[in-house]
Amino acid sequence: MRRPKRSTPHTTPRLRWMESASPGVPTPMDLVMSWLERNGEAFRTSKRKIDLLEQLGEEMATNGIYGLTISSIRSQIYRLKSGVRKRAEGNKCSSAEANHYFDRLLPLMFTEEERANMRDHKSDAEDQDPEARQRPGAILKPICPVLDTTEIRRRFELLSARQGLKQQGVDPETIDSLLPLHLE
Repeated sequence: MRRPKRSTPHTTPRLRWMESASPGVPTPMDLVMSWLERNGEAFRTSKRKIDLLEQLGEEMATNGIYGLTISSIRSQIYRLKSGVRKRAEGNKCSSAEANHYFDRLLPLMFTEEERANMRDHKSDAEDQDPEARQRPGAILKPICPVLDTTEIRRRFELLSARQGLKQQGVDPETIDSLLPLHLE
């Protein structure tokens, strides 16, 4: 069976979780949130989540949201959980949905013990010395936009050789003595 090309009208549009299909209809994310508020505890503790995900898929279909698979719903819920965990641990979260619904999702997705562990992780990360959190490595000045090709090639070869030695397990002091970075 042939698949229709992307430009044909038979393809289903990509689902936007935060956008409603039409005015007055709840967004797919609103439906997921209301479902999680009703079934979050059962979902979190269930060993067999597929039945619950099928129930959510049917609920979304009755609200006019079609084309979802169990896999896509599961992926969205786990993306939300991952985003909430990152933000709760003090890291940045790029998921707009997780950031928007963070306060509602945190108690739904995690037990009190898990939330306490995330708070501890966040406070530990904040207590660390900011310099200790930075990654060690060579810091180069911004490259001057007027470099000629020879200088660019020389710097590339120098950095490539340094990286090769680092991958072979040579300690940083030896690398600096063999291939120094001439920071002007």
